Amino acid sequence: EEMERYRRAGDAVYENYQLLEQILEAFRRAKRQKSWDEIKRIVKTNSKLSKLVKNVYPEKNSIAVDVGVEIELEIDKTLPQIADTYYERAKKVKQKLDGLLKAIERTKEEMQRVEELEAKKYVKRLRVARKREWYEKFRWFVTSDGFLVIGGRNAAMNEEVVSRYMEPRDLFFHTQTPGAPATILKRGQEAPETSILEAAQFAATYSALWKEGKYSGEVYYVMPEQVKKAAKHGEYLARGSFYIEGKRNYLTVSLSCAIGVEIEKLRVLGGPINAVKKYCDYYVELDIGNKDANEIAVEIASKLVEMAKDEERHIIRSIATPDEIMKFLPPGKSRIKE
Repeated sequence: EEMERYRRAGDAVYENYQLLEQILEAFRRAKRQKSWDEIKRIVKTNSKLSKLVKNVYPEKNSIAVDVGVEIELEIDKTLPQIADTYYERAKKVKQKLDGLLKAIERTKEEMQRVEELEAKKYVKRLRVARKREWYEKFRWFVTSDGFLVIGGRNAAMNEEVVSRYMEPRDLFFHTQTPGAPATILKRGQEAPETSILEAAQFAATYSALWKEGKYSGEVYYVMPEQVKKAAKHGEYLARGSFYIEGKRNYLTVSLSCAIGVEIEKLRVLGGPINAVKKYCDYYVELDIGNKDANEIAVEIASKLVEMAKDEERHIIRSIATPDEIMKFLPPGKSRIKE
């Protein structure tokens, strides 16, 4: 997308050559006689000019014009030089993308290669030894105080979480906006504030907020008896949706996600950063970014292996596979925090 934008900008210079040359020459003449502040005022008050010139950058001696695509024109450069600048940027983005794709391919090959027969046998023993818990089919994590939190991955799971696994002493969490997992803090009415906050962060992080690029959101929690499957008279509830009766307790929380490996239990963990770092031997923190699930899962797996001690790398490699890591990724695109 970035590469295409630069290429289109370069093409647009030649497609609008005469118009852009007139604009450049007009600004060159104006610059010889007036200050940038005066030029800005002229642009702002001239309706015809302001439709074309979207911004003035005195510090860069340039202007931004809109000819269907935004182009930055440096006053001291010719139009061919400006076009070449955009083509060169497109070329660099392509080279970077090609390098990234090759790096991803190399990482996949490295992770798929089992170097020795002993390592193969060890991986097999790990998989046999690792017994999955009932809650692992859902989204889940354990709070830093030791309380289990589960959430649905889809509408069907949202219904299952509430109808089958929500108990009277739990707490129910959901974002104020649609598109979030139905989240249950098990034994939540006994849980301290830290666990309630982490459960709220979990509900927000694995909601549409992450995909929308928002770094915080409003979450409410209620008692189980306030969660109703039946809608008000005359209203309709879609599958996986619920009607909340009575007062809601609201929290505004920041989105927080880390993914790591708990070697003792031979498993990957994902969820709010403070919870993950308490249990994991190695972990990475995530932020909203530009990498899709497949790409970032491979990158996380590689990073966790890289962080591990030499004698633990074969363990990490067998536990933290890209497929396993993807189960803990928020919806939308992400990146590893530096």
